[in-house]
Amino acid sequence: FRKMAGDGTANGTAADRTLFLRGNPTSLTKFKDSAQSYYQSLGEGCVEKVKLAQKDGQTANFGWLIFKDAALARRALDMDRPEVDGKQLLLFLKRSNQKDKEKTEGGKGPGKRAGDLLHSNKMKRRALGEAFRKDFASGKTLVPIKWTDEMLKEAPFRKDFSSLLVLPSRSEDEIKKFRRENHIQVAGGNIPNPVVKVTEMTLFPQAIMSVFRNQYQELTPIQAQTWPVALSGRDCIGLSETGSGKTIAFMLPGMFHVAQRLKVQEEKAKQKAAAFTLPFRKKPRNQKTRRGQELFYKSPKQETEGPDKPMMLVIVPTREMVLQIAGEMGKYNHKGLRIGVAY
Repeated sequence: FRKMAGDGTANGTAADRTLFLRGNPTSLTKFKDSAQSYYQSLGEGCVEKVKLAQKDGQTANFGWLIFKDAALARRALDMDRPEVDGKQLLLFLKRSNQKDKEKTEGGKGPGKRAGDLLHSNKMKRRALGEAFRKDFASGKTLVPIKWTDEMLKEAPFRKDFSSLLVLPSRSEDEIKKFRRENHIQVAGGNIPNPVVKVTEMTLFPQAIMSVFRNQYQELTPIQAQTWPVALSGRDCIGLSETGSGKTIAFMLPGMFHVAQRLKVQEEKAKQKAAAFTLPFRKKPRNQKTRRGQELFYKSPKQETEGPDKPMMLVIVPTREMVLQIAGEMGKYNHKGLRIGVAY
């Protein structure tokens, strides 16, 4: 090719000025004679040479169309493709010789260029990964959820469990006396009655109450009044001195809400499992099966191994309190909930 068109001129290398022709040999032969007139709009004498490839002494089905400079070649490429006897010819811009590029790039061979490309891609992936980690840590990757009426109907959220909390009937004077003796002050409308004795709290599982009795002999005032309010799904602000049991006051009702939510998920998983025609079955030990030949489904219990999203959020002012509350929650975690700390 370099012998045919020369290594290069001031108007660009031969490859930059050359268009690759492909078509029927007969059409290429006719186009060779009419190439100057076809590209006359680009200027007089714009086509420098038309070279057709030869094979066994006959014209092959490809050739080269060489222009005076690279700009003319690119303009010709933007024009409509030439047509001979109702058949269009294919035109391509021939790229520069790869070996010449290697010389101009400091003698880098294919292996060196491939290594540089792999290293560049690795650095880009690392930069993207670091940027994603920063966005993830700052919460920029969170997608807001737009709750609709249909979504709320499909996943109803129950907050009021006061109907399950059965307390002995007491007169208004007895309630006022209990609050007065324990220095409990309440504000708001329709305040639930406090839990006076530990034995009255039958809503929490026995496993939790056993741990509670090992830590407390009786309910503290903040616990006695907060538990019924929190279990009824109402907002509550509690003020009490240090060491009065505030952590247990909000923690046990919160964990109860989470446990009830998990029950709803388990019931949905069981309903979904009942829709399968095949029964649930486990893979026998030492049984070799080919991929795709055996179907094994997850049981409803496996479908609901812990919540798939945070269900309870506790915000405290110091890191020490975060660790302290997480430790307390671990003692009462009979449902195997995942407890995470962030500070």
